[in-house]
Amino acid sequence: MRAWAVGFRKTACIGYNLGDESNLSILGVDVCTAPPTLKAFREWLAKQYGTLEALNAEYGSAFKSWNEVFPLTRQEAAAKGNHASWIDHKVFMAMVMGDYIGHTQSALRQSDPL
Repeated sequence: MRAWAVGFRKTACIGYNLGDESNLSILGVDVCTAPPTLKAFREWLAKQYGTLEALNAEYGSAFKSWNEVFPLTRQEAAAKGNHASWIDHKVFMAMVMGDYIGHTQSALRQSDPL
């Protein structure tokens, strides 16, 4: 990213677009289940809920360990009648997206302060 921005310094670039219609859902898939995402999501949940018992009470689940926690899709949450897991994952992913945009913006400003 930095090398790309440095290359644009020579042009009349007036700004950068960090994403056109960025979203966290694609083709009906509304949760990310990549191992690094799940690990970070579970750590975030542990901070939010404090105990697995509190999370289970909110989700209506019976997870025995944090490693079992897995977000529901919107359809699964609707069928269960409890959207807490899906909403928590959406909030978490929105924070991840915000962090990504912030880091990208910072890298661009360091490389090309415009």
